[in-house]
Amino acid sequence: MLIFYKKECDQMAQVEFEYRVADPNLGPGTPIPLTVGTPYLVASLKGGAGLTIQASTYNVWLTGIFGILQTSPSTSITVEITRSIGAGAESLIYSQDIDYAPNETDDNHVVSVNHVDVPGAVGSVRYFLYVTVEDGSASLTLPVTFTGQQNTPG
Repeated sequence: MLIFYKKECDQMAQVEFEYRVADPNLGPGTPIPLTVGTPYLVASLKGGAGLTIQASTYNVWLTGIFGILQTSPSTSITVEITRSIGAGAESLIYSQDIDYAPNETDDNHVVSVNHVDVPGAVGSVRYFLYVTVEDGSASLTLPVTFTGQQNTPG
């Protein structure tokens, strides 16, 4: 059973925006082979690109885009976003499984991720975008973009 939450946002305001992109971000670039069962860090919002949450009620809109080159007839991947508050360990906040069937015309795929997080804490928050090949084989390709936008509640 799916449960959906709806939040009305009449006057949400952007507080902070951070991002990471590949440079140059022109695809597909040199593919990076991925190992089955091993999470690969695609991008992170940490250090200078980390967010400083100003109020425990603020939310963070996360977006990620990256390329996958499918190198076997069928491939399954898992995309995850983790969050670390302060000096704490990473915790999973988003997970999506994607299955790619054989495609005779194009084995290049663009993965797009959108998620709204409410960290519930004030201070330094870091986010990490991972991809794991679960079955088959694939490589990471460009473009790679990962953004985090802190907003006031609506």
